[in-house]
Amino acid sequence: MNVSKIGLALAPAMLVGICQLFAQTSQAVAQSGKPTTVVVFVDCDSHFVPRGSGSASHGTVSFSRSTRDGACGNKAEPVVVVTYTSEPGYKGPEGINLFLPGGQTNSITIEVR
Repeated sequence: MNVSKIGLALAPAMLVGICQLFAQTSQAVAQSGKPTTVVVFVDCDSHFVPRGSGSASHGTVSFSRSTRDGACGNKAEPVVVVTYTSEPGYKGPEGINLFLPGGQTNSITIEVR
């Protein structure tokens, strides 16, 4: 399976680019207590993206299935959206870890403001 990552987003609807590697470290910015889309995963080969999980020290990480027009050049391409929400009032650095089946991992550093 070739899971791709459609960039990091500073706001829920903003896509920044296409990366082919999942096992890497990335950065994002989030507002304290507000949900922020940090990454969107898509598999242009199988058009199926597996469920994943994540962990954070000062907040929560959620994975949700959705579709995105234009991903992989298709209309309504299946994607998994990863959202981070800090604890209310928390400001500072945050490190989240993302896990997908097959041992793929990703660490994202978030600056919570």
